[in-house]
Amino acid sequence: MASVRGQCQTETGCKAEGMDDSAEKVTLLRNLSTGREALIWKLDGLSECDVRRPMVPTGTNLLGLIKHVASLEAGYLGRFRRPASR
Repeated sequence: MASVRGQCQTETGCKAEGMDDSAEKVTLLRNLSTGREALIWKLDGLSECDVRRPMVPTGTNLLGLIKHVASLEAGYLGRFRRPASR
């Protein structure tokens, strides 16, 4: 499927062949759940100090990564599913 500046160039739009809205929703939610589980697994057993410690020259830490992922997910799902709770 070709895409030009975010616009799909197929007869079926941006949907994968043979997928309906419910199948796409199930796939999205499954992928989000798998990603969340992986992040939690990586943080499991770490102290607060370890989570906040910068591990790369840019100063990024695991807590910042979690906040980034959560805000992107809340923004995306809030825009397309329901408003994010604050």
